[in-house]
Amino acid sequence: MKQTNRFWDFIFFVLLATTATVSCISFFFWQALNKEEIHVFITIANDHSLYIITVVFICISVAFISLQIIFHTYIKPVKKISAEATMIYSSNPSHRLNIPGNKDINNLTSVINDFADMFENLNKNITQQILIARKETEKERNLLAAIMAELPQGVIICNKSGRILLFNSLAKKIFTQEALSNRTEYFIGLGRSIFHLIDKTLIAHAIEEIEEHLNNHKQSVASYFIAPIHTDHLISVETIPVLDQESRMTGFILTFQDVTDDINQYDITHEKLISLKKDLSRHLKLVEKSLIAPPKHSQLIKTLDHLPRQYEQIADNVLDVLLTKIPLTKLFLSDFLNSLQLRVNSLHGIKLNIIHQTKNDRILADTYSFTAAWIFLLKNLSDICLVNEFNISSLKK
Repeated sequence: MKQTNRFWDFIFFVLLATTATVSCISFFFWQALNKEEIHVFITIANDHSLYIITVVFICISVAFISLQIIFHTYIKPVKKISAEATMIYSSNPSHRLNIPGNKDINNLTSVINDFADMFENLNKNITQQILIARKETEKERNLLAAIMAELPQGVIICNKSGRILLFNSLAKKIFTQEALSNRTEYFIGLGRSIFHLIDKTLIAHAIEEIEEHLNNHKQSVASYFIAPIHTDHLISVETIPVLDQESRMTGFILTFQDVTDDINQYDITHEKLISLKKDLSRHLKLVEKSLIAPPKHSQLIKTLDHLPRQYEQIADNVLDVLLTKIPLTKLFLSDFLNSLQLRVNSLHGIKLNIIHQTKNDRILADTYSFTAAWIFLLKNLSDICLVNEFNISSLKK
């Protein structure tokens, strides 16, 4: 209900109550008069009706004018103040109140105008600061985008929940190089989840490793893993945390490259070396059998016996060189075994006793896949052998 309606409704009810009260008093007063007094009242009313009507008209006029003065002095200005004050903070901060009224209304409009000045100045300052910050952010964003575009690796920056905030062109190329990538679930874009592109379990494992490194105050906190993607390629992923001033993780950066060709080259070379070893062993046996006088060719036979060992050494060296192209994680064997001991116990309740382990030995491995393989092996052995405790030891070859 509007302010004006409430005021006139109040006046109407007041007048109605006043009229009813006066009517009741007049009725009882009239009943208390005798016939002579009633005759005197009627005579006075008939003889001086003009004066009576004039007095009644003056009273009504004074009441009406008084109500109009009250309405225009107090009620109407308040209504205008409410409407114009709403205009100031909703759409036009430069608008100011200029409403005539009594002293109290003028003081109220003055106070509101003072607050409006403060609000407008504060709004301008905040807007200016936002524009400056936006320009600086845009510059830094463009600089970061330019740097990311020149990187030889694909880069995706995500927040803590896995939503993509930024990515470079190489990342888009890796995930959209096949026709299958036209499907919506494999679309790479800002705000989409990284878990549609890379298995969530792998990223969760990497984040767990990072948090463990942070808790142990290690210098290197990055985590590495190799992941298959929907294009049937393998990518090597390095997960780097984004930390705030209190060293709490607020997001993460994924840098990756396609290692499908490197792994295929390693597998092909390994198979060829195995095939070559078999052929070499077979031909050496044929040569040894073809020698008619073994004592005369003892030196030759010894040389032939050393050839498989030399071949194995050379083959191991070749595989090691190829293996360096595959980005595996170099970690201490003792740390891996301790981590495996905790995980297999927490997941399946299997107790793993580390009997003997060499110190300062390192291994190259994809930590997630290697750990998952060991857990799978121990779980199946536990189910087959019906035991929940195993002993493990590491020996240097």
